[in-house]
Amino acid sequence: MLTLMLIGVTLTLNIHPAIASETTYAIYIRADGSIDPSTAPIQREGDIYTFTDNIEFLSIIVERNNTIIDGNGYSHRGLPPDKGLYLHQISNVTIKNLEIQRSQFGIFAEDSSNNNIYNNSIGHNQVGIYLMLSHNNTIYGNNITAHSDSGIVLVGSSNNVISGNNITGNNHGISRYFPSDSNIISGNNITNNGCGIALGGSTGELVANNTIFDNNIANNGDGIRLIFSQGNVVYGNNITRNLNGIRLFDSLSNTISGNSLMNNGDPIALPPHYLGCGIRLAISSNNNIYHNSFINNTLQIYDESWEQTYIPPSINAWDDSYPSGGNYWSDYTARYPSAQELNDSGIWDTSYIIDENNQDNYPLMEPWAPTQPCIVVDFDIAADVLNLRSKGKWITAYIQLPEGYDPSNINASTITLNGTIPPVLDPKYDFVTKSSEYLVDHNNDSILERMVKFDRATLESWIYQNVGMQHEISLTITGELTDGTLFDGTDTINVLWQGHKSPSRL
Repeated sequence: MLTLMLIGVTLTLNIHPAIASETTYAIYIRADGSIDPSTAPIQREGDIYTFTDNIEFLSIIVERNNTIIDGNGYSHRGLPPDKGLYLHQISNVTIKNLEIQRSQFGIFAEDSSNNNIYNNSIGHNQVGIYLMLSHNNTIYGNNITAHSDSGIVLVGSSNNVISGNNITGNNHGISRYFPSDSNIISGNNITNNGCGIALGGSTGELVANNTIFDNNIANNGDGIRLIFSQGNVVYGNNITRNLNGIRLFDSLSNTISGNSLMNNGDPIALPPHYLGCGIRLAISSNNNIYHNSFINNTLQIYDESWEQTYIPPSINAWDDSYPSGGNYWSDYTARYPSAQELNDSGIWDTSYIIDENNQDNYPLMEPWAPTQPCIVVDFDIAADVLNLRSKGKWITAYIQLPEGYDPSNINASTITLNGTIPPVLDPKYDFVTKSSEYLVDHNNDSILERMVKFDRATLESWIYQNVGMQHEISLTITGELTDGTLFDGTDTINVLWQGHKSPSRL
């Protein structure tokens, strides 16, 4: 099994796409903004390039920074071994609303950063999205399906965000190899893949400091696979009905916390090691594994060393000490029927034994239910008076976090105003994509704030429907940081109604 796992990594790493050369079998968006050939079904308006028809058998090579490519619901169907859309040393490009099929690489970005790929349907390519040496890119809201290798591949690429995608029916859902560090994978639906998420390095080249959280990972071979991986965080994921929920090979010092691992394994397979399990380990020690819920897995834990004597045992920490506690084990009471609660703590008084080297000293009596921290932020709506007779486009607001928190860690896609109104997230606007635009010191106190804008008409409609004829209303902003920390804040504004007298203080 280990040999097959490593062969899978090698096959992916042996994809060596060449830099695109000048070819007549392509459409170019040139550095000067022109479209070559000019007869291509793409309409240019400033920096926005919009499809006007389907495109087949031609790569699209982007040579211009600061552009938006809007598929407008049309499709691009390539011809392997071509790249569908190719970016080389390009930044601040948005690719959206496009169906991308039948290329070796649906989207290939090389040495390209600060780009956005969202709301695309990407299927039936060898690889859906391939990032090589590309950093600070955002991939979100895409439907990524049916790839013979991987939905998304990152090679030597760091600080990217992969969020809110539906990734299904691929050999690998998301794969990352060699030093691909400090990436965030969150809020994705990853199902029915050979392997859901695979982080793999090689000896001496660890994949490190990535965060995988709040994903739904179901019906895959391995749900999450870590190979030569160190210092990564896997938390808050729903990991169900995979052969192995989480699999670690030669990986150390990772944190696996707050996950639900349920119904993983194959109860009709040949025992013991082909059964599958909640967490499968091989040569992986010094990991912190706590606050997880292990529920009805065929095997809760399996260590390769139990059968392969040449493999050293994996030795890990399975609890966060008292009173924080360890993990919940659905088979606990069957194994320890005489155990009692420890000091009204919700923790059993008898350790859960995994093997002679591993035990959960403080097993939880109930499935882990996280209490997420929530911080109060200083929330300021720029307009103290909202004049409903005005024809403005935006309502601008600023979020200042408490001391010790970094506003660049605010996940804008989680923000809502009064629980219903999202901010404007269309990357055609600089205030959405450029940190120099949205990280500002609005109140001149030498502390950066996160600026967000809301659609004025949407807010006005909400006020008409929910507030009535009040002149003073409170608006509450809520959201999350990239580590899952919640925040909220409230500001009060005055409303000047059409056809009505304003309050005297206005």
